[in-house]
Amino acid sequence: MRAVVTRNPWLLDIDLYAPKLTDKSVIAILKHCPRVTAIRINGLPRTTGRVKGHFVSFMNMRENQHKWGMLKKLRLNYQPVVEAQVRSVSKRRPDIVISQSIRVPSAVKESLSNAGIDIPVPAMTEWRRGHVEGIDWVALVRREQTRLDDLEQLATQVQEERERQRAYEQEQLAT
Repeated sequence: MRAVVTRNPWLLDIDLYAPKLTDKSVIAILKHCPRVTAIRINGLPRTTGRVKGHFVSFMNMRENQHKWGMLKKLRLNYQPVVEAQVRSVSKRRPDIVISQSIRVPSAVKESLSNAGIDIPVPAMTEWRRGHVEGIDWVALVRREQTRLDDLEQLATQVQEERERQRAYEQEQLAT
């Protein structure tokens, strides 16, 4: 990535389909393309990318706050970006619209559908001025996935306890 952006500092609109890009890649773009207006980092719908949002610390550094005044769009598709990072850059740079999308696992889609929630696929959230515009679909998917994971873990624990109880009862009957 560094080789591309160092040779092309005049790039304005960057749209990359590269699931292996990281936060370092975003920092390289920011360092070498000062007039960039839009950055789109696209992962693959079936896997999660590697951009987590650590580049935000670089953007928010005091010596960098005057830079990238032309940047208006930042789209992170299928990337495991941390919500706090997105909120931070969105607050400090209110002119940037930040879009984030993630895939919706079938179990999550089914669970939300059973609750009467018709979720868009992929789930997308848009940030402006430190706040989500509309429904935070990304957070909803993540919360529901966490809930389903917790239920699965609890079901496993209950099953193990029942098996221990049956073994104990069998042992008591045998003696």
